[in-house]
This record gives sequence, C-alpha cells and structure tokens, in this order.
Amino acid sequence: MKIEKIIIVALSVFMLMPLMQAQNLFLASMGSEDIVHKTPLWNPDRGFHLESIYQATDEVGYIPNPYGRGAGQGQVGSEKYPDGFMDTRNEDFQSEGDAITLTQLYIYLTSFWDKDINQAGLDNIQTLFNGLRTHNVKAILRFAYSRDNGAIGNGHSGDNPTFDRIMGHLEQLKPLIQANWDVVSVVEVGLLGTWGEWTPRFSTTNNNTIAKTMFNIIPEGYGMVVRYIDIRNDLKSVLSADQMNYIGFCNDYFTTGLKNCGSSDWCMYSSDYNHVAETSFTYHMRGEIPYNEGPPWGFDIFMDPLTVLKVLKDHHYSSMDITQNFKDNITYWKTVKVQPELLKRNNIFFDENYFKENGKFVVRSFYEFVRDHLGYRLNVVNTPTFQKDGSKLKYNIEITNTGFATVLNPKPVYLVLIDSNNQLVKELPLNDVKPRDWQPWAKGKPADLLVHSLSGSVEANVAAGTYKVGIWIPDSYESIKNNPAYCVKFATDNGKVSHWKNTTRMVNIIGNITF
Repeated sequence: MKIEKIIIVALSVFMLMPLMQAQNLFLASMGSEDIVHKTPLWNPDRGFHLESIYQATDEVGYIPNPYGRGAGQGQVGSEKYPDGFMDTRNEDFQSEGDAITLTQLYIYLTSFWDKDINQAGLDNIQTLFNGLRTHNVKAILRFAYSRDNGAIGNGHSGDNPTFDRIMGHLEQLKPLIQANWDVVSVVEVGLLGTWGEWTPRFSTTNNNTIAKTMFNIIPEGYGMVVRYIDIRNDLKSVLSADQMNYIGFCNDYFTTGLKNCGSSDWCMYSSDYNHVAETSFTYHMRGEIPYNEGPPWGFDIFMDPLTVLKVLKDHHYSSMDITQNFKDNITYWKTVKVQPELLKRNNIFFDENYFKENGKFVVRSFYEFVRDHLGYRLNVVNTPTFQKDGSKLKYNIEITNTGFATVLNPKPVYLVLIDSNNQLVKELPLNDVKPRDWQPWAKGKPADLLVHSLSGSVEANVAAGTYKVGIWIPDSYESIKNNPAYCVKFATDNGKVSHWKNTTRMVNIIGNITF
C-alpha cells in the first residue's frame, strides 16, 4: 500500500512538471506591462463567493457568528447579523467591485441540538433569507451543528445529534427552504460532522436517508452538493441516474492535490479526479482553499496558476471561495499576469477581446480571469441575423460559453423587442431553449470550444417600425423574475452585445429588425 502511494505521488509530480515549468513562462513572458482591471459582469449562480456564518439561536433577533471576534471555548463572538454579512465581507476581502452574487451561508443549528427548532429560531433563519434578497444575491446553503471550537450545546465538536433529531429538523426546515429557494443557488447536504462535512457520519443507510431527504426538499431541476466522492457513490443506490446528474461536490480543500491528496482533495490524474472530470458537466462544483494555519490541515503553498486553471476547467467549477486563503493564494492571484498565448496552448477558453481595452491589448490579472470565468461566460459570436417573415420574426443566433461550466439552474429564455422610444413592447418565449445545454466543450473534446446555434421563428405581431432585438434570461422564480439583478448578462467584449435595463428587466441587445 505504501509503495502504491509513493508511485501515485511520483507520477503526479512527473505529470505536473510541464505545468510547473509553464508557470515560469506565465509570469516572465509578460514584460513590464501593468495589469489593467476588468469590469466584471454581475451574474447569478456563479463566480467568487464570500462566506457568511451564523448560528440560529432560540432568541428572536439574536443571530451571532459563532466564529466572530471573541469566539472560542464554547462561546460565540461579538459579530451579530447583519454584521458579518455581504457588506462586511465585501469590505473584509476587498471585493466590493467584484460583482459577488453568492455567499456560502452556514446556518448552525447547535442551539437545537436536543430539541425542536422553536419559532424564534425559524424566524432567525428567515431573517437571513431576507438579507439575501436585500443584497440581490443567492446562497450556497449549508446547515450544520458541530464546530471546531467547542460548539454551544455540544459536549464534543465531532458529535452528531441523533438521527431522529436531524430528520425532525429537516421536516421543520422543509417549508422554510422551499419558500425561500428563489434566493438559494444550491444546497450542501451538510448537517453531519464538524462544519457539516460528514466526518463523522452514521451508517450508510442513515446517511443516504438524510441526503435523499434533503435532495427531495429542493425543487426539480436544481442541485445539491456533497463533500466526498464516496457520499455521492453511495447515493446511486437511492437516487435515479437522472437525479445523480444534479449531485455535485463542495471541495472544501481545494489544493490541486498538493496536500492531503486522496484524503481531502483529489490527486491530480487519479481515478477519482478523472471520474469527476467525466461527470461534472451536469452538476455544481464549488471550491475553497484551506486556511493558512497549522497542521494537519493548514495550507500555505502557492498553487501553480496554470494547474488551478486546469482543475477549474476539468471539473467545471461554478464558484470559488475568496475568504479562507485570502492572505496567500487569493492575494497572490491579484499580482499574476495572464498571458493569452499561454492560455491558448493550454486549451483555456476566452474571448480574444477580453484582453483588449479601447482596441489595444492589455494585461489582465489571474484573479480577475478566474473571477470572470467561473461558471458560465456567454458570448454572442458572428453576427446574429433577424428577418421579417410576415408577422413572424426569424432568427439565427450563435453563442459560445468560455466559462468553466454552464448555466446550471433552470432559466427561461426570451427574445424581446424594444421600440424606437426605448420601450420594451414584446417578450417572445423560446420554450425549447435550455441554457443548461450551453456547455463550453463536449465530453472528450476539451480543446474545441462549442458554438451553440439558436434558430427558428416566433410570432411577433407588432406594429410597423424598427426594433432592437434582445435576449432576456431571467430567474425562473416569479418572486425575482422581474429583478434585473437576477438576469443573465452576456459579455460585451466583442461589441456584439450591449445591455439594456429598466426597473424590471436586464436585456442583452444583439441586433435590429424592421417590420
């Protein structure tokens, strides 16, 4: 067994050598040009995310961060909601200008370790959901009980409540989760083990029951993520093949295999790594780099940027935390210059115009390149064509996705017409168009950027005149469908798209038609 591990480590190092060598070129090839900052797109369900941690206590309005200032030895800190939420974290991690639309929202149920969640506790959770709406963001949602600093009501931070207690809490949480799913992007199964990472767990049967119950709470077409690959494998016995397409991973130890490889992160090119690469086209992938702290789990290594990009692309990452390793890798990423030619040689997709400013080539930072390509980045290519066919509008639109993943959550697509008075006069649903299908590349062909064609005709039936034609991709939930913050934006880099906005719509303008 030890020999096998040595061989695997040696093979991984050998295979990483070209990427390590490429890192020197990554930095040295850029010369003395200064990094020019890129304005990000505010897009839902993707990108860098912050971390918000609260404990739902049994005292109405008292929602502390158990890890806030002064926390430890079974005590919560002085940071209480709304402190520690989006405004605080954007300031703490210098991300006010990064269009952060996600927060990993931990809700600790420790106060209800041995009892039902009372109404005050449920109201406190609702307050957190309300805060998401106020900030026009969504949650990567995780419920947990155990912390690593002696959680309140928990004699040992690794202990779980009883199986029956957890199931009872899920029954209580079900209507609350479903009523607020509009502001949840994906749920992490959570609940078991320290930080909800499922160490320790129950029996496989009980584990599957908890995970399946959580999965059944969420609406059809949305996803759940788990911490370890064996959790997902176990679920194959209780979920259908189609349901498994929505079970992804929260990689809480993103290190590109440089530390604790095989126990907490995937070893590069291992069978597990390759399995995730093969299956991750259809499900959420979220990552966070460990804290820079002491052994055994601290991580103070600067990862090779090209290797990071390879993992993000291979595993179709939609989101990445910027809080835990902010002082090391995240801050370092802001100083690394991106070389487009090197990206090309390593099959990392991008629009050429991403590296242009006022028609001139500019240097971008690695931090901003990752920020802008996590999840989806949609581009209209070539020139869309629109023709009048009686009262119908014939259209042909070609789209590429240069992001690492696709638009995973259900979203309707409309063609819209805007008149010469800049008023939206028609919304034409494209019911057969599913943004989830807009993959950046096809299985087995990672070097080939896909081009997605939207073509057909729709009944327009409008008055004579010239109209702007746009694509509107709102949220599927009526409660936020008319909120422009939750609409999908196309990139404007190549000049084929502009953005039109009013109080209820954000539309990607892509052409004109005269009736």
